[in-house]
Order: sequence, then structure tokens, then C-alpha cells
Amino acid sequence: MHLAITMDQKKTIKVWNCQDRDALAILRMPESCYGMEAYLTKDGPFLTVGDAAGNIYTFTLPGLRDVSKVTASQYGIVFLHCSPDKKWIFACGTYRRTLPQVFLTESLLRPSEGSAPLSTSLPHKLCVSACWTPKVKNRLTLMSQNNMSPLICSFAELFRLFWFPCFPSEF
Repeated sequence: MHLAITMDQKKTIKVWNCQDRDALAILRMPESCYGMEAYLTKDGPFLTVGDAAGNIYTFTLPGLRDVSKVTASQYGIVFLHCSPDKKWIFACGTYRRTLPQVFLTESLLRPSEGSAPLSTSLPHKLCVSACWTPKVKNRLTLMSQNNMSPLICSFAELFRLFWFPCFPSEF
């Protein structure tokens, strides 16, 4: 089965079987959603969604059954990226003074009652983009820029951060 996941302006998430006209699941969200990431783990397929209020929701696929909700920020979550080994979820908000966070995927998929999921904040403000480095396990490439500086690239590996400036012509 091939799935497509959409979000409309009415804050509705729909899961589609690409061979049918009708949606397999429909879920109306309380806030607008900016970031969505679908991924497959040993426990099955999941969808993680970041909303305008700074919440991160995790749902099963294709049924959109609620697994967890985490308040990650006071501001909207724009970027959500699952690591290639599915162990980590990177989340970054819209407000430039908030720090990006990395969550242990397992703690979002199996939340403990009364405790926050395992996560860490990365000391990297003004994040404009990020991606997991495919050949190096657990390494993120973060890009930031403000109006007064060139593009800055950083690597976050587990909980260490190494900074070096790079310019768009070097990519």
C-alpha cells in the first residue's frame, strides 16, 4: 500500500491510499500544522506532526490513532526530521530565539505517563534548515543565518556541537 498524507488550510490531516479516491483516515487538528514527518519503525508506520502552538503529536499510520503529544516549544514547530536509523527526531520552531531539539523517537512512540520524553536542546539559534548526515550515524547538519552574517553550518553529533562557517558557494 502506498500512502500520501496531506494537510489543508482547515487544519485537517488526511491519509490516502494512492489507489483510491476516499481518504483512509481524517483528523482535524486544534492548530495549524507546519511540519510533518512519516517514518517506518520496527513497530510500524508513524506520523509526527508539529503545530503552530509548539506541540509535537505522534500518530499511527494509516489510522491516525493518537500515540503522544509533547509541548516542545512556546512557538510553532516548522522542521521535523527523523534520523536515517529512526532513533531520533529533530524539531525546530519558528521563533528564532528558541533552540532546536532532538527527541529520542522511542520516547515519543512509548510515552511514560507523567514524564517528559527524552530530548536535548542544541545550542544553535537562528536555524533555517537541517538534515541528517546520511553516512555518519547520529549526525545533524544545521544551517543558520541572520541578516548580518553569511550562512553558518554546524554539525551536531550526539550531544557535542562543532561550528565552522561555510558559504553557499561551497555546497
